[in-house]
Amino acid sequence: MGGKLNGMALGSAADITPETIWHLENRWITDSLHPKLWLLLIGTNDLGRSGCSKRNTLVGILHIADHLHKMRPDVPILFHGLLPRDGPEGERLSTDDY
Repeated sequence: MGGKLNGMALGSAADITPETIWHLENRWITDSLHPKLWLLLIGTNDLGRSGCSKRNTLVGILHIADHLHKMRPDVPILFHGLLPRDGPEGERLSTDDY
């Protein structure tokens, strides 16, 4: 069904982009880490829980990607699509809302 996958989850549940940026700027990823791929799934909590605008959410995602690229320029970045979720007032957001 699939091969062995070696990976490391570096995220925290419910993080939003400013929190992740803070982690990155404060040495959350050490110099000894040499990934083959960055898998970036971030932004859904910005749009839902925090009620950030699409534009601000995108700026945060791109800032994170830029930081990762500067750390390891030869490592590809795979962006995971944002998952559907509830909005800040509990209303259901669809991917069309993004």
